[in-house]
Amino acid sequence: SSAAAQTHTITVGNGDHKFRPDVTLADIGDVIEFQFFPPNHSVVRAEYLHPCIPYEMTGRGKVGFFSGFHPLMTDWLNQPPKWSVTINDTDPIFFYCSASGSCINYQMVGVINP
Repeated sequence: SSAAAQTHTITVGNGDHKFRPDVTLADIGDVIEFQFFPPNHSVVRAEYLHPCIPYEMTGRGKVGFFSGFHPLMTDWLNQPPKWSVTINDTDPIFFYCSASGSCINYQMVGVINP
């Protein structure tokens, strides 16, 4: 028998340019739920050696993901916007925020199953 799928929550930019947690361990079938905070953040899949470049731009046949931007004008939200990814295998998944300066200036990166 296998364990029930879990939902892992990662906050995106909650008061700064960070993912919290920035390292997540997840099993196949688990869901990673990103919760967005002001002012404007995103989640983009990356390649380990190219942390601020979309995954699909790092090689032929690679399929990445992009949450879209979530511009928010208030610091207080009862229900922050959410976006999810389901884990299909246990290979590492690297990601970053593509908001201006977030990845390059603040190293706003994270990983699932390093």
